[in-house]
Amino acid sequence: MHDKELILGFAQNLVEKVSYLSTNEVVGDYPIEIAYSDYADFGTVKFPRHIVQTEDGHPTLDITVNNVQPNAAVAIDAPANVQSAPPPPPLRVGVEKFADGVFFFTTPNARNWAVDFGDHIVVVEGQGSDARSLAAIEEIKKAIPGKPIRYVINTHAHYDHAGGLRTYVAQGVTVVTHEMNKPFYEKVWARPRTIAPDSLSKAPKAAVFETVGDKKVMSGGGKTLELYYMKGTSHNMYNLLVFMPGSGLAFWGDGYNPPEGNDPRDLGRTPEQAIELYRVITMNNLDVKTIAPAHGAGPKPFDNLKKHIGLIAP
Repeated sequence: MHDKELILGFAQNLVEKVSYLSTNEVVGDYPIEIAYSDYADFGTVKFPRHIVQTEDGHPTLDITVNNVQPNAAVAIDAPANVQSAPPPPPLRVGVEKFADGVFFFTTPNARNWAVDFGDHIVVVEGQGSDARSLAAIEEIKKAIPGKPIRYVINTHAHYDHAGGLRTYVAQGVTVVTHEMNKPFYEKVWARPRTIAPDSLSKAPKAAVFETVGDKKVMSGGGKTLELYYMKGTSHNMYNLLVFMPGSGLAFWGDGYNPPEGNDPRDLGRTPEQAIELYRVITMNNLDVKTIAPAHGAGPKPFDNLKKHIGLIAP
């Protein structure tokens, strides 16, 4: 906005910009700015005809206003089921043993693993938030007592999959992720966290990474995890698939979320990403028997994925 317009705006007591901080589990504090311009008379009020919002410098909203009706009657009633809804229950992590030394930890629509590697524990995925990771770590240590968590595997950098990673860093756990995710985490984890301090901001510690190019194998205590770069898939550029060859168990971040019940179709998405997932599995000759990814229902047969993409009749 030109200096003249700024002066005119101040002279007429018109709001030109609102700025405030918000926060996110991955990137920390970030600014939101809403700019108002091109004011016009609409009946008895002046109103901006152009509203632009940016979040962390990136445009997220750009509105042109054509008409304003001052003091128009509007009925905004919350639906009855919303009005009567109870408060959300306390965060609870469900625990399910899949095999000897292999456990699943679930909260609504989020699942991660913990694997006993003999003298230490490997966690697969650090989803959600600091609160979720703290609750999950508590259950992991009950399920596999007396052993430290040494590694947490991160499939990709989407916020629902990376929001709880910093909790593990605060406890000295090494983050295993694709090599192209490391610079992103190093950059955003260095930002201030004044609005919602988490475990790492309260006790700062340098993050330690082990990165994956095309493939990485982790072994210990008679168990092996294989990490594969999901090259050429559309959900995220730097996404990993985790495979446990001893049990034929596969874990991924997104692409196919097996639903509850007998219908194998994931109605929440079209099958293109599931086809990509199947391609990654087959091109690496993985003998997958069971799937238990980050979202969706519990462990399901690999055939459910094949039914979803039309390779097997449902």
